[in-house]
Amino acid sequence: MKKNVLRPLSVAILLTVAVIGFVGCRNKNQDLHIDHVIITLTQEAIDSGKTYTIADFSEIELLRIEQLSAFNYQQFALYLKKPSKKNVFKAVELLNKRDDIQLAALSYGTVFAL
Repeated sequence: MKKNVLRPLSVAILLTVAVIGFVGCRNKNQDLHIDHVIITLTQEAIDSGKTYTIADFSEIELLRIEQLSAFNYQQFALYLKKPSKKNVFKAVELLNKRDDIQLAALSYGTVFAL
């Protein structure tokens, strides 16, 4: 899949919006979820019509995948087999390197839809 030239800029913008949203909306009762990460697929991945399974995310160990409906974006919650703060940060780092993922992000308290 050809990498979009604007992808790094759009990922940076989405990540900034996500961080601002997480920080701005957090309170003492909304802690970091260490059992899952949220991903948003690229438009190309959405257009392909591919059905994603655990096997499609071999770089991390997953327990299950949950499709989320958020506006017109294709989003999933990827639940880690071994939940921990270290594993959730590593999963975000690895997933953000993929061409089919627009953004992989942490989840605090509630699921945020971008």
